[in-house]
Amino acid sequence: MKIKSKFLAVDANVPANTSLNTFIRDHSHLRGTKNMCHEGGCGACIVSVTCKHPVTAVKQTYAVNSCLLPVFSCHGLAITTIEGIGNKKDGYNIIQKTLAHFNGSQCGYCSPGMVMNMYSLSEGKDKNLTMKEVENSFGGNICRCTGYRPILDAFKSLCVDAPPELKKKCADIEDIYKLKTCPKNGKPCQRSCEGENTFEEIENNIPPVQIALPGSYWFRVTTPKDVFEVLNKAGDVSYMFVCGNTAHELSRARDQGEVKSLTSQGHLPLPPLPALTSDPDF
Repeated sequence: MKIKSKFLAVDANVPANTSLNTFIRDHSHLRGTKNMCHEGGCGACIVSVTCKHPVTAVKQTYAVNSCLLPVFSCHGLAITTIEGIGNKKDGYNIIQKTLAHFNGSQCGYCSPGMVMNMYSLSEGKDKNLTMKEVENSFGGNICRCTGYRPILDAFKSLCVDAPPELKKKCADIEDIYKLKTCPKNGKPCQRSCEGENTFEEIENNIPPVQIALPGSYWFRVTTPKDVFEVLNKAGDVSYMFVCGNTAHELSRARDQGEVKSLTSQGHLPLPPLPALTSDPDF
């Protein structure tokens, strides 16, 4: 796993039910990524993930709720946090600047998640974003004080079909119209080329995973054959399959007793399932 240009290893002292959010904040000491509901509902914990699509093998970037994703499921992923796209020392990303200019932040607790959702959306597209795409992509981000109008206006102003009057509102943002266009994807430069080989470095260094944890084991499987081999070895020991871990949102472990019973099981993280995108006979 790689966070903020650093390769990170999770040792056996980290409990099996540790979320990526907990690891980022308490182990990596990067506190820009927030947490609130711990159920994947508020969006405060969103970070950006880059990995290879399991079917097409194409590199993809998307947003994840770090409070749901187990850190042991992040093996082979490149993780980008809010600190990784812009900060006071290195300069802020244009998305961060635009949100601030539109007064899209008051208490600021939701802002990192809002920015990282927009960043993931823009990085994951192979074409310029439209306002409709932005509007349809923030159903999982909650703001309790600012209101959604300035936030959406800020992000829509960066879209290809933004009206002139909306773009004029951010005309005095430093360098917004001086941004170079990336020759690789045609989108505004995000100054990310220095880390463009991040995922390739990880991809070439992904060994099989079998970790013995206190009271449990964690296996990383990549094929159905791997699954049955692990189950045959496990025998009658209880186990849990882990993919997106979204079941945690519905059946959240709310007391320490349930958390302990969770870590006493074997864990098998599953890769994303192939998606049916079209049917020529339909």
